[in-house]
Amino acid sequence: RDPRVLFQKFLDLFNKQLIKPILKYTQNINPTDKLENELQCLLEARRFCCITKLQSGVLCNFFQVFYELEIVTEDTYYLWRERDARRCDDLALNEVQSFLSFLENGDAELGEEEEAQMEAMS
Repeated sequence: RDPRVLFQKFLDLFNKQLIKPILKYTQNINPTDKLENELQCLLEARRFCCITKLQSGVLCNFFQVFYELEIVTEDTYYLWRERDARRCDDLALNEVQSFLSFLENGDAELGEEEEAQMEAMS
């Protein structure tokens, strides 16, 4: 098989199965649906990884990109872990655990920095 044809098929699948659903959820401007739409983005990423059987690490990369591009807020990741991760297979949860730990530890480090600044001001 021609690798270019295979790559084009992958790109078509990527666009159809991941990009279009995510655009549908991120283009909704109703603030009351924001958290639920962000959660759907995470679920679509997990579903895409399952459908394509992509290698380990890809789901975590999607989660990081969504965070960096501010597509998904931090609270949504925690909600996903509490509400939807138990429906996940253990592999998906283990794969994103390092990212979730990063979010938690980043908050803790920020809190320590803020405490140090407060102490310096007093």
